Amino acid sequence: MKHWKKIALIFVLALFALQIPFVYKRVKRGQLAQKIARMNAERISSENSEFAEYKGVVHVHSSIGGHSTGRFEEVVPAALKNDLDFVVMTEHASALFNTSAMTLSGVNEGVLYVAGHEFDTENQDRFLIIPGIENAEDMTRESTAETLSIVHSQARLAVVAYPNEFKSWDADFDGIEVVNLNTSTKQISPLWFLPDALWSFSAYPELTLIEHLKRPDKELAKFDAIAAKRRISLHGGNDSHSNIGFHIFGDDSGNSFLKIKPDSYETSFRIFRTHVLLPPSEVLSSDNLIAALVRGNSFIGFDPLSDSDGFSFSASNGDTTAIMGEEIALSPGKTALKIFAPQKALFKIFRSGSQISEVNDTTSFDLPVSEKGVYRVEVYLPALGGPFADFPWIISNPIFIK
Repeated sequence: MKHWKKIALIFVLALFALQIPFVYKRVKRGQLAQKIARMNAERISSENSEFAEYKGVVHVHSSIGGHSTGRFEEVVPAALKNDLDFVVMTEHASALFNTSAMTLSGVNEGVLYVAGHEFDTENQDRFLIIPGIENAEDMTRESTAETLSIVHSQARLAVVAYPNEFKSWDADFDGIEVVNLNTSTKQISPLWFLPDALWSFSAYPELTLIEHLKRPDKELAKFDAIAAKRRISLHGGNDSHSNIGFHIFGDDSGNSFLKIKPDSYETSFRIFRTHVLLPPSEVLSSDNLIAALVRGNSFIGFDPLSDSDGFSFSASNGDTTAIMGEEIALSPGKTALKIFAPQKALFKIFRSGSQISEVNDTTSFDLPVSEKGVYRVEVYLPALGGPFADFPWIISNPIFIK
C-alpha cells in the first residue's frame, strides 16, 4: 500500500473513532427522551385552584427590528406547536419607524402577543421595555436614569437584558434577565457541541442543546445581591432570532430549495418557558400579563427535562399567604414555605443568595422560616443523570419575607 493511502486510511479510521462518543451520546439521548416521556406520563397534577397558569416566551425578535431573518409566518406556527399562551416580542428600535407598532400584537390563533422593545441607553445599558415605547430610538440617546424615569411614567416594565454587560446597577429597573439563551449558547464549546449536534440535533434538538448549557451562576448571584436590597423580579429571555443557518437558491421572502436553521423559533420556544400565575377570575391580557411579570408572579421552567406545569411556591404566616414575587411579614413560629413540583425532585432553597436547605426525592414539603430574607427555589432532576443533576429544571421568583 502506498504511503499516502496509509495516511488516508489512518485519517479515516481516526475520524471514525472520534465519532464513537457522539454516536453513543445519541443512543443515550434517545433513552433519556423515553425516560422523560415516562416521567411526564406519571407526573402528579397540582391541586392548586387559586391561580391559573399560563406559559409563554419572552424576548423574541423578527426581521421587523433587524438582527433577525425570522418572519411572522414562522413565529405563529411555532407558538401554536409549542402550545404557548403568550409571546412577548422585543424588536430592536429603529430610527425609521416604530418597530413595536409593526410587530405581532394582540391575540392571534388563540395566542396573546405583546409588542415590546429592546434597546441600549446612552450608557450602553440594554433593556427589554414591555410594552414598547413610541420614541424608542430617541431613548438610545438618553441616560439610563432618564430612560427608566420615562418608562416608569408610562407604566412599562424595564428588564435588564444581558446582565453580564450591564453597568448601572444602582438604577431603578424592575427585573433582571437571569437566563438568556443567546448568551448561554455562546458559552458552549463549538469543538464539542458541533459533532454532538451533527449526530443528535435533528432528532433531539432541545435535549442536545440543554445538555451543553450551564447554570447561570453569575446572573443569579447578581439578582440575589440586588433583590436583597429591594424588590425586583427575575426573568428568562429566549432571545429568539431564527437567524442561524443557510439556504440554497432562496430569496428574501423565505422561499428556498433547501433550508437548515438550527435556531428555529420552534426549537428556541421549547428550551424554556416563562410560567405566569394569574387569579382565575382574570382573563389573560397584555395588561395583566405585564403586571404579573412586574410582580414576579412567575417561574422559569426548562420543560424539555419534564413538564413543569403546576409548580408552586408560596409562604404563609398564619394570617396571609404570598406567592412568588410577593411580600409577607414574618410571624415567628408561624411562617413557613410551601413548595410543590409535579415530579419527585431535588429542591434547593436560597435565602438572600445563600443556600439554606436541600430536600430530595419528594414532590412537596413545608419549610418553617424563622428569619427575614429573600427566599427563592431551584428544582433539579438528578434522576435524569449526567449534567442534568447540576442544571436547574425550575428557577422560581423569590418571596420577600419582611
